[in-house]
Formats: sequence, structure tokens, C-alpha cells
Amino acid sequence: MTDVSIINTTMENITQFGVCGYKNIKNPGLPEKMQWLQNRFSEGLTIKTLFSEKDGTQGMIEHIPGMYCWRPVDAKDYMFIHCIFVGFKNIYKNKGYASQLITECEKDAKNQKLKGVAVVTRKGSFMAGKEIFVH
Repeated sequence: MTDVSIINTTMENITQFGVCGYKNIKNPGLPEKMQWLQNRFSEGLTIKTLFSEKDGTQGMIEHIPGMYCWRPVDAKDYMFIHCIFVGFKNIYKNKGYASQLITECEKDAKNQKLKGVAVVTRKGSFMAGKEIFVH
């Protein structure tokens, strides 16, 4: 799958790659979500999109410096991963793309001189299991 790249997603291009939680950009709640994202980007939110020229968005990672994370954790000296997923289509799963996204997050943490990366995991829908991070 040579057509896959990791895109830095910004307010300028986010609707091209997808707004988390909004499959339809005509959804009436989208303006509020976009304002919320704008505020989070100013706090250091980073969204990196796994994009296939053939199949479009196939994954993403969303992380922010821990002092701004919105989960009930104490991670102020760490980068905090809020969301990671890969594979709207099964052909993108188990190919190492999630590891590539995590590596991007680790690079961002290092560049910001943070101690490392923190994440909350669990089995079930809409949460990543710990297995992906153990590697």
C-alpha cells in the first residue's frame, strides 16, 4: 500500500480529511465542533490523518500536551493520546499503520521536550486496547 501517507491535519484542511465524530460535514452540530477544535488547536492539539489516495481517510491519531487533556488523568508532563484508530477498510488493519501514528506522536512529545506519551486504554468500542501500545 504505497499510496498511504500521514497528513498533518489543521483547521484549514480538516474537512478534507474528516472531523472526528462527523461523517456528514452538513451535520448541524459541526460549527460548534469546529470552534471547539480551533480552541484545542491553540492548546497544542495535533491530529494526524492516515490517508490513502485510493480509499481516503483510513485512520488518525489525536493528541495534545497532557496539561490540556480532557480525560481525568494527571499527565501534565506527557503528550496525551485521546484517540487513535486505523482501518475503515479491513485491508488497512494489521499493517503497522497504528504504530506509525504512535511514532509520530512520540516524535511530537520529544520535540516538545515532554517526558513521554500517556494514554487511557480499554477493551471495547471507541477505545484502543493496550496491545497496540505494548509494542
